[in-house]
Amino acid sequence: MFVKTGLWHIPNLDSSARIAQNPFILWEPRPSEQYIFTSWLGPFIAWSIGATNEALFLLLHLAFALVFSATVVWIAFSRLKEDQARLAVIIFVCLPASANPYFWAGNDGLTLLLFAAALALRERPLGAGTVGVLIGLQHFEQGLFGFAALAAASWATPRFGGPTVFPWRSAAATLVGILLGKALLTLIFKLNGMAVVGREGWLWEYLPDMLAQFWFRSQYILFTALGLGWLVAVRYADNGRAALPFFVCLLGLMPLVMIVNDQTRVIGNVTFPLLFAFWLTNAHFLGGVGRREAAALLLIWLVVPWSWAFEGLPTWSVLPYDLVYVANKLFGWFQVPDTFVSMWPFRRR
Repeated sequence: MFVKTGLWHIPNLDSSARIAQNPFILWEPRPSEQYIFTSWLGPFIAWSIGATNEALFLLLHLAFALVFSATVVWIAFSRLKEDQARLAVIIFVCLPASANPYFWAGNDGLTLLLFAAALALRERPLGAGTVGVLIGLQHFEQGLFGFAALAAASWATPRFGGPTVFPWRSAAATLVGILLGKALLTLIFKLNGMAVVGREGWLWEYLPDMLAQFWFRSQYILFTALGLGWLVAVRYADNGRAALPFFVCLLGLMPLVMIVNDQTRVIGNVTFPLLFAFWLTNAHFLGGVGRREAAALLLIWLVVPWSWAFEGLPTWSVLPYDLVYVANKLFGWFQVPDTFVSMWPFRRR
């Protein structure tokens, strides 16, 4: 995974770390840039334990990312047969969500960990709803769309002749928790005199640019939405009519790539609850995939380069940048930008 993607941090890491120094004040005057304050839980946890500089904030969220990955693997091997669990892990590493918290290390580590925790509590709706509150404090929009799609698909699939893939009541409970978490965050902002403009402020400021990005680069953006996961989607389509609710919900999420700047990251996170339930922990589906198909998918993943869209343009593994950066710091070799190094691997020359 690290060879294919490398390890880098999200460009607004400095802003997140600054929020962690005091998550109860609003220091950003520009409404279009205040959305980052709505990813509040991560900086609050960092503030609580004193991880208030960029390095400590990054290490904390890398720890969240590692726990997220370990949780997904643990769930697979604890709930599935061994051969099915191995296939689930192969599918997982093909999905953007598996690499997002490392390729752009930052708040995604905690967001995806909370998603995984809510999904792990599928038989305990109250527990899932409690985790949903935390999701609402961390990333309301991604949680709202992700678990709404999961609830709808889980409810509809048995009615189209498919198995009960995921308890829809658990997904609905998580969704209710997410709404409560957003209400709680709004109250926290109000009590502290923080008139925070959410992501709608950023959206209205940059909507024409986002639509232009999608219009001119839609093919690549849509491919990277699932990456090699599209091969799994083709295989899942063999379920026929029973797969319709899943595909309606999956494709219903795709228009989100038209209104965001980091297309693969956002759609990868938002689709994760749906893909986790219907692919990664669906014994009915995994049991029907042959060993040769699994081996072929793994081989393709090993050969095909990492594909990720930022501003609609292709990006690639940041591992060479990692190696150059380390060599520069240790031995003074090569040249590394003095300012805004966070965007160094993603600059267009």
